[in-house]
Amino acid sequence: MASVTVRNLFVSYHRGRTVAVDHVSFSVGDGEFCVLLGPSGCGKTTILQCIAGLIRPGAGEIVIGDKVVTSAEKNIFVRPQDRNIAMVFQEYALYPNLTVRENLAFPLECQGLPRKEIETRVQSVAEMLGITELLNRRPAQLSGGQRQRVALGRALVRQPTVFLLDEPLGNLDAQLRVQVRYELKRIQRQLHATMIYVTHDQTEALTLADQIVLLKNGKIEQKGSPQELYEKPSNLFVASFIGSPPMNLVEGNVMPQEGAMWVDAGVFKVRVEALQLGKSLAPNTKVMLGIRPADISGRPSSPTDLRISATVDLLEPMGDSAVLHALSAGFKITAKWEGSLLRPGEAVTLFVNPSKIHVFTLPDGGNVPKALAGAAGLEGRASL
Repeated sequence: MASVTVRNLFVSYHRGRTVAVDHVSFSVGDGEFCVLLGPSGCGKTTILQCIAGLIRPGAGEIVIGDKVVTSAEKNIFVRPQDRNIAMVFQEYALYPNLTVRENLAFPLECQGLPRKEIETRVQSVAEMLGITELLNRRPAQLSGGQRQRVALGRALVRQPTVFLLDEPLGNLDAQLRVQVRYELKRIQRQLHATMIYVTHDQTEALTLADQIVLLKNGKIEQKGSPQELYEKPSNLFVASFIGSPPMNLVEGNVMPQEGAMWVDAGVFKVRVEALQLGKSLAPNTKVMLGIRPADISGRPSSPTDLRISATVDLLEPMGDSAVLHALSAGFKITAKWEGSLLRPGEAVTLFVNPSKIHVFTLPDGGNVPKALAGAAGLEGRASL
């Protein structure tokens, strides 16, 4: 396998009037699973196609292993067939007139490999993917999950240096998606394969990735491990995009009161000191406070927890837990609820550790980093 380095990649259309990828740079280590994540139109598939050699960028450089395969500045462009990469698409792209065995063998036959080696590779990949009993069937006789495993097998059998996957689970139902996602990660670890995976589904990204590159409008908003993006979002976009249910956001204003600095959010107010920030906030600074639903509880974890009185709007049972939607002073709060069942209109008291609250400055939306330690001091306000 090999590492992949993308430097200052730029792609535009319509004579530069539409920018698809805006000077993007990131690296994928040897054997790493990297997910390009973002909403539709953010440039993630365009980046993947540049790595594959299907699109020639206007600027930038792409290195696979120790070989420069694309460099606009040096006028280097290695053809896709010479890059030793394999792609798996959302559409299975299987040959309908060939059996599973023949579909798997086809790319090896194109390379002119001996028949015995082809059969050995095909059998090995079929056993790995659990499709041995399907080898004599044609694609029309397979389910969606089976077809996707065959498409993945056709990539694996080539033994490429890098795998590129463009939303390969998009056509699968929810149960199959979970199953194939597990198999994909297991195979990646087993082979120590370098994989770059495109998706708009943040659940896929969080469960599969060693590294996430989160994009918006052709630019990288943040890159790092799934845990880093979840716990330390760099800005409001990252905070609201990562996490399910999404983060609760409420606007507040910093003001001095009773000899201390407070953030007044209407629904509640909290001492700046209790937020355990790495820098101070000036008076009259407008901020956005973010609270993860998982950080809201029906019982306090410490005497310093922020109390929010609310009214139940809706409870979505999820089996072992539920998603609670509540209203407090006109503000909608979403929480992961593990307490007793609640009825709409019922009063409920919610508790939040203020050190878990994220603070974003406005209007830029940048995250104010946390300090290593902090102090307590807070005050809740009653709901309607």
